[in-house]
Amino acid sequence: MIYVVLITSVFAVIFFLKYIWLRREVKILSQQLQRGHVEKNYQKVYYSSKNESIEQLASQINDLIQHKRDIQASEIRKENSLKEEIASMSHDLRTPLTATIGYLQLLDKENLSHKQQEYLNAANQRAQHLEKLINNFFALSVVEAGDNSLSLKEINLVELVQEVAFAFYDNFQDLSIEPQFKMTSESVIIMADEAASYRVIENIVLNALQHSTLHDLRDKANFELELVTEENWAILSVTNTFANGSVDVEKVFQRFYTSDVSRKNKGGLGLTIVKRLMEKMDGEVDVFIKNDLFTVVCRFKLM
Repeated sequence: MIYVVLITSVFAVIFFLKYIWLRREVKILSQQLQRGHVEKNYQKVYYSSKNESIEQLASQINDLIQHKRDIQASEIRKENSLKEEIASMSHDLRTPLTATIGYLQLLDKENLSHKQQEYLNAANQRAQHLEKLINNFFALSVVEAGDNSLSLKEINLVELVQEVAFAFYDNFQDLSIEPQFKMTSESVIIMADEAASYRVIENIVLNALQHSTLHDLRDKANFELELVTEENWAILSVTNTFANGSVDVEKVFQRFYTSDVSRKNKGGLGLTIVKRLMEKMDGEVDVFIKNDLFTVVCRFKLM
Protein backbone atom coordinates (compact mmCIF):
# COMPACT_ATOMS: atom_id res chain seq x y z
CA MET A 1 0.00 0.00 0.00
CA ILE A 2 2.87 2.31 0.89
CA TYR A 3 4.48 1.63 -2.49
CA VAL A 4 1.25 2.54 -4.30
CA VAL A 5 1.07 5.83 -2.40
CA LEU A 6 4.73 6.59 -3.14
CA ILE A 7 4.36 5.82 -6.84
CA THR A 8 1.16 7.89 -7.04
CA SER A 9 2.89 10.77 -5.27
CA VAL A 10 5.84 10.63 -7.66
CA PHE A 11 3.56 10.70 -10.71
CA ALA A 12 1.57 13.54 -9.16
CA VAL A 13 4.74 15.56 -8.64
CA ILE A 14 5.91 14.84 -12.20
CA PHE A 15 2.55 15.87 -13.68
CA PHE A 16 2.48 18.99 -11.50
CA LEU A 17 5.98 20.02 -12.60
CA LYS A 18 5.05 19.35 -16.23
CA TYR A 19 1.92 21.49 -15.79
CA ILE A 20 4.02 24.35 -14.32
CA TRP A 21 6.51 24.04 -17.17
CA LEU A 22 3.79 24.02 -19.85
CA ARG A 23 2.10 26.99 -18.21
CA ARG A 24 5.43 28.86 -18.25
CA GLU A 25 5.92 28.11 -21.96
CA VAL A 26 2.40 29.31 -22.80
CA LYS A 27 2.95 32.46 -20.72
CA ILE A 28 6.14 33.22 -22.66
CA LEU A 29 4.24 32.92 -25.96
CA SER A 30 1.42 35.07 -24.58
CA GLN A 31 3.82 37.81 -23.47
CA GLN A 32 5.44 37.88 -26.92
CA LEU A 33 2.03 38.17 -28.59
CA GLN A 34 0.95 40.93 -26.24
CA ARG A 35 4.18 42.87 -26.78
CA GLY A 36 3.82 42.55 -30.55
CA HIS A 37 0.21 43.77 -30.37
CA VAL A 38 1.10 46.81 -28.25
CA GLU A 39 4.12 47.75 -30.39
CA LYS A 40 2.28 46.95 -33.65
CA ASN A 41 5.36 45.17 -35.01
CA TYR A 42 3.84 41.68 -35.31
CA GLN A 43 7.15 39.90 -34.84
CA LYS A 44 7.11 36.11 -34.92
CA VAL A 45 7.29 34.34 -31.57
CA TYR A 46 10.36 32.38 -30.61
CA TYR A 47 10.37 29.20 -28.56
CA SER A 48 12.87 26.67 -27.25
CA SER A 49 10.44 24.04 -26.14
CA LYS A 50 10.94 20.39 -27.05
CA ASN A 51 7.29 19.70 -26.41
CA GLU A 52 5.53 18.78 -29.64
CA SER A 53 2.24 20.45 -28.70
CA ILE A 54 3.96 23.74 -27.79
CA GLU A 55 5.96 23.61 -31.03
CA GLN A 56 2.77 23.12 -33.06
CA LEU A 57 1.04 25.97 -31.21
CA ALA A 58 3.98 28.33 -31.77
CA SER A 59 4.21 27.30 -35.44
CA GLN A 60 0.51 28.01 -36.00
CA ILE A 61 0.83 31.38 -34.25
CA ASN A 62 3.75 32.29 -36.50
CA ASP A 63 1.74 31.27 -39.58
CA LEU A 64 -1.05 33.65 -38.49
CA ILE A 65 1.46 36.43 -37.82
CA GLN A 66 3.00 35.96 -41.25
CA HIS A 67 -0.47 36.08 -42.81
CA LYS A 68 -1.17 39.33 -40.94
CA ARG A 69 2.13 40.81 -42.14
CA ASP A 70 1.35 39.80 -45.73
CA ILE A 71 -2.05 41.51 -45.50
CA GLN A 72 -0.45 44.66 -44.07
CA ALA A 73 2.15 44.74 -46.84
CA SER A 74 -0.60 44.31 -49.44
CA GLU A 75 -2.62 47.16 -47.90
CA ILE A 76 0.42 49.44 -47.89
CA ARG A 77 1.06 48.68 -51.56
CA LYS A 78 -2.58 49.42 -52.38
CA GLU A 79 -2.47 52.70 -50.42
CA ASN A 80 0.71 53.81 -52.18
CA SER A 81 -0.79 52.88 -55.53
CA LEU A 82 -3.96 54.81 -54.69
CA LYS A 83 -1.93 57.89 -53.71
CA GLU A 84 0.00 57.75 -56.97
CA GLU A 85 -3.23 57.41 -58.97
CA ILE A 86 -4.85 60.31 -57.09
CA ALA A 87 -1.78 62.50 -57.57
CA SER A 88 -1.73 61.64 -61.28
CA MET A 89 -5.47 62.22 -61.65
CA SER A 90 -5.24 65.49 -59.76
CA HIS A 91 -2.45 66.66 -62.06
CA ASP A 92 -4.41 65.56 -65.14
CA LEU A 93 -7.43 67.58 -63.95
CA ARG A 94 -5.50 70.62 -62.76
CA THR A 95 -3.55 71.16 -65.98
CA PRO A 96 -6.52 71.73 -68.34
CA LEU A 97 -8.46 73.52 -65.61
CA THR A 98 -5.59 75.95 -65.02
CA ALA A 99 -5.47 76.61 -68.76
CA THR A 100 -9.24 77.17 -68.81
CA ILE A 101 -9.03 79.68 -65.95
CA GLY A 102 -6.20 81.43 -67.79
CA TYR A 103 -8.29 81.77 -70.96
CA LEU A 104 -11.22 83.10 -68.91
CA GLN A 105 -8.94 85.72 -67.37
CA LEU A 106 -7.79 86.75 -70.86
CA LEU A 107 -11.40 87.09 -71.99
CA ASP A 108 -12.07 89.29 -68.98
CA LYS A 109 -9.74 91.89 -70.49
CA GLU A 110 -11.79 92.11 -73.69
CA ASN A 111 -14.57 94.60 -74.35
CA LEU A 112 -17.59 92.43 -73.65
CA SER A 113 -21.25 93.26 -73.56
CA HIS A 114 -23.08 93.22 -70.25
CA LYS A 115 -24.62 89.84 -71.00
CA GLN A 116 -21.30 88.37 -72.14
CA GLN A 117 -19.65 89.64 -68.94
CA GLU A 118 -22.31 87.90 -66.86
CA TYR A 119 -21.69 84.63 -68.67
CA LEU A 120 -17.94 85.04 -68.24
CA ASN A 121 -18.26 85.77 -64.51
CA ALA A 122 -20.47 82.70 -64.05
CA ALA A 123 -17.99 80.49 -65.94
CA ASN A 124 -15.08 81.87 -63.93
CA GLN A 125 -16.86 81.22 -60.63
CA ARG A 126 -17.66 77.64 -61.61
CA ALA A 127 -14.08 77.03 -62.74
CA GLN A 128 -12.64 78.38 -59.48
CA HIS A 129 -15.15 76.32 -57.48
CA LEU A 130 -14.10 73.19 -59.40
CA GLU A 131 -10.44 74.00 -58.71
CA LYS A 132 -11.17 74.17 -54.97
CA LEU A 133 -13.03 70.86 -55.08
CA ILE A 134 -10.13 69.15 -56.86
CA ASN A 135 -7.64 70.49 -54.32
CA ASN A 136 -9.87 69.45 -51.41
CA PHE A 137 -10.47 66.03 -52.94
CA PHE A 138 -6.73 65.47 -53.22
CA ALA A 139 -6.19 66.61 -49.61
CA LEU A 140 -9.00 64.39 -48.29
CA SER A 141 -7.73 61.37 -50.22
CA VAL A 142 -4.28 61.78 -48.68
CA VAL A 143 -5.78 62.14 -45.19
CA GLU A 144 -8.01 59.07 -45.53
CA ALA A 145 -5.33 56.91 -47.13
CA GLY A 146 -4.04 55.97 -43.68
CA ASP A 147 -0.79 57.90 -43.95
CA ASN A 148 0.36 58.56 -40.39
CA SER A 149 2.78 61.27 -41.41
CA LEU A 150 1.40 63.94 -39.06
CA SER A 151 4.15 65.37 -36.89
CA LEU A 152 2.76 66.26 -33.47
CA LYS A 153 4.66 68.98 -31.64
CA GLU A 154 4.11 71.97 -29.37
CA ILE A 155 2.24 74.77 -31.19
CA ASN A 156 1.06 78.17 -30.01
CA LEU A 157 -2.57 78.07 -31.15
CA VAL A 158 -3.03 81.82 -30.58
CA GLU A 159 -0.30 82.67 -33.09
CA LEU A 160 -1.65 80.15 -35.60
CA VAL A 161 -5.19 81.56 -35.37
CA GLN A 162 -3.88 85.11 -35.81
CA GLU A 163 -1.90 84.02 -38.87
CA VAL A 164 -4.99 82.50 -40.50
CA ALA A 165 -7.14 85.52 -39.59
CA PHE A 166 -4.67 87.93 -41.22
CA ALA A 167 -4.65 85.76 -44.35
CA PHE A 168 -8.41 86.34 -44.69
CA TYR A 169 -8.23 90.11 -44.12
CA ASP A 170 -9.06 90.93 -47.75
CA ASN A 171 -11.98 88.49 -47.71
CA PHE A 172 -13.49 90.22 -44.68
CA GLN A 173 -13.08 93.58 -46.39
CA ASP A 174 -14.58 92.40 -49.70
CA LEU A 175 -17.63 90.99 -47.92
CA SER A 176 -18.03 94.01 -45.61
CA ILE A 177 -17.76 91.71 -42.60
CA GLU A 178 -16.54 93.06 -39.29
CA PRO A 179 -15.09 89.97 -37.58
CA GLN A 180 -15.29 89.63 -33.82
CA PHE A 181 -12.27 87.99 -32.17
CA LYS A 182 -12.33 86.81 -28.57
CA MET A 183 -8.93 85.40 -27.67
CA THR A 184 -6.53 85.50 -24.79
CA SER A 185 -3.31 87.43 -25.28
CA GLU A 186 -1.41 84.65 -23.52
CA SER A 187 0.04 81.65 -25.33
CA VAL A 188 -2.12 78.55 -25.70
CA ILE A 189 0.20 75.61 -26.31
CA ILE A 190 -1.28 72.49 -27.90
CA MET A 191 0.18 69.20 -29.11
CA ALA A 192 -0.70 68.99 -32.81
CA ASP A 193 0.57 69.00 -36.37
CA GLU A 194 1.15 72.61 -37.48
CA ALA A 195 0.19 72.20 -41.14
CA ALA A 196 -2.91 70.13 -40.28
CA SER A 197 -3.97 72.63 -37.59
CA TYR A 198 -3.57 75.51 -40.03
CA ARG A 199 -5.73 73.64 -42.56
CA VAL A 200 -8.40 73.01 -39.91
CA ILE A 201 -8.61 76.69 -38.92
CA GLU A 202 -8.49 77.82 -42.53
CA ASN A 203 -11.33 75.49 -43.54
CA ILE A 204 -13.71 76.47 -40.74
CA VAL A 205 -13.08 80.19 -41.35
CA LEU A 206 -13.61 79.71 -45.08
CA ASN A 207 -16.79 77.72 -44.40
CA ALA A 208 -18.17 80.61 -42.32
CA LEU A 209 -17.32 83.16 -45.00
CA GLN A 210 -18.86 81.09 -47.78
CA HIS A 211 -22.17 80.64 -45.98
CA SER A 212 -22.33 84.26 -44.92
CA THR A 213 -21.85 85.30 -48.53
CA LEU A 214 -24.27 82.65 -49.77
CA HIS A 215 -27.19 84.23 -47.93
CA ASP A 216 -26.20 87.81 -48.67
CA LEU A 217 -25.76 88.80 -45.01
CA ARG A 218 -23.02 91.31 -45.68
CA ASP A 219 -24.67 94.27 -44.01
CA LYS A 220 -23.85 93.26 -40.43
CA ALA A 221 -21.10 91.66 -38.40
CA ASN A 222 -21.83 87.96 -38.66
CA PHE A 223 -18.50 86.32 -37.92
CA GLU A 224 -17.16 85.54 -34.46
CA LEU A 225 -14.04 83.58 -33.53
CA GLU A 226 -13.43 82.59 -29.92
CA LEU A 227 -10.51 80.75 -28.34
CA VAL A 228 -10.71 79.62 -24.71
CA THR A 229 -9.13 76.93 -22.55
CA GLU A 230 -11.06 74.46 -20.42
CA GLU A 231 -9.39 71.75 -18.35
CA ASN A 232 -7.19 69.80 -20.81
CA TRP A 233 -8.62 71.37 -23.96
CA ALA A 234 -8.09 74.44 -26.12
CA ILE A 235 -11.52 75.20 -27.58
CA LEU A 236 -11.73 77.11 -30.85
CA SER A 237 -15.19 78.11 -32.06
CA VAL A 238 -16.19 79.96 -35.21
CA THR A 239 -19.76 81.30 -35.49
CA ASN A 240 -21.51 82.87 -38.44
CA THR A 241 -25.06 83.96 -39.11
CA PHE A 242 -26.74 81.30 -41.22
CA ALA A 243 -30.10 81.94 -42.86
CA ASN A 244 -30.93 78.39 -43.91
CA GLY A 245 -32.66 76.55 -41.05
CA SER A 246 -32.78 73.15 -42.77
CA VAL A 247 -29.20 72.09 -42.02
CA ASP A 248 -28.86 68.51 -40.75
CA VAL A 249 -26.18 68.61 -38.03
CA GLU A 250 -25.67 64.85 -38.35
CA LYS A 251 -24.64 65.20 -42.00
CA VAL A 252 -22.51 68.37 -42.13
CA PHE A 253 -19.27 66.34 -42.00
CA GLN A 254 -20.29 64.10 -44.90
CA ARG A 255 -18.63 64.56 -48.27
CA PHE A 256 -20.38 67.11 -50.51
CA TYR A 257 -23.27 67.61 -48.08
CA THR A 258 -25.32 70.71 -48.80
CA SER A 259 -28.49 72.14 -47.33
CA ASP A 260 -29.16 74.08 -50.52
CA VAL A 261 -32.13 72.26 -52.06
CA SER A 262 -31.70 74.17 -55.31
CA ARG A 263 -28.20 72.64 -55.61
CA LYS A 264 -26.88 75.88 -57.09
CA ASN A 265 -24.05 75.77 -54.58
CA LYS A 266 -22.74 72.27 -54.20
CA GLY A 267 -21.46 71.03 -50.91
CA GLY A 268 -17.73 70.71 -50.44
CA LEU A 269 -15.13 68.76 -48.51
CA GLY A 270 -13.91 71.48 -46.14
CA LEU A 271 -15.61 70.25 -42.96
CA THR A 272 -15.00 66.61 -43.89
CA ILE A 273 -11.27 67.33 -43.99
CA VAL A 274 -11.54 69.19 -40.68
CA LYS A 275 -13.10 66.15 -38.99
CA ARG A 276 -10.53 63.70 -40.39
CA LEU A 277 -7.57 65.88 -39.39
CA MET A 278 -8.93 66.52 -35.89
CA GLU A 279 -9.40 62.78 -35.38
CA LYS A 280 -5.82 62.11 -36.48
CA MET A 281 -4.58 64.66 -33.90
CA ASP A 282 -6.75 63.09 -31.14
CA GLY A 283 -8.95 66.18 -31.13
CA GLU A 284 -12.69 66.67 -31.44
CA VAL A 285 -14.99 68.73 -33.66
CA ASP A 286 -18.72 69.45 -33.38
CA VAL A 287 -21.31 71.66 -35.03
CA PHE A 288 -24.08 73.51 -33.20
CA ILE A 289 -27.01 75.43 -34.65
CA LYS A 290 -29.12 77.82 -32.59
CA ASN A 291 -31.68 80.00 -34.37
CA ASP A 292 -29.66 81.59 -37.20
CA LEU A 293 -26.22 80.92 -35.70
CA PHE A 294 -23.99 78.18 -37.13
CA THR A 295 -21.00 77.28 -34.90
CA VAL A 296 -18.10 74.92 -35.53
CA VAL A 297 -16.23 73.95 -32.35
CA CYS A 298 -12.76 72.34 -32.45
CA ARG A 299 -11.11 70.95 -29.32
CA PHE A 300 -7.32 70.62 -29.32
CA LYS A 301 -5.39 68.84 -26.58
CA LEU A 302 -3.42 71.18 -24.36
CA MET A 303 0.16 70.44 -23.39
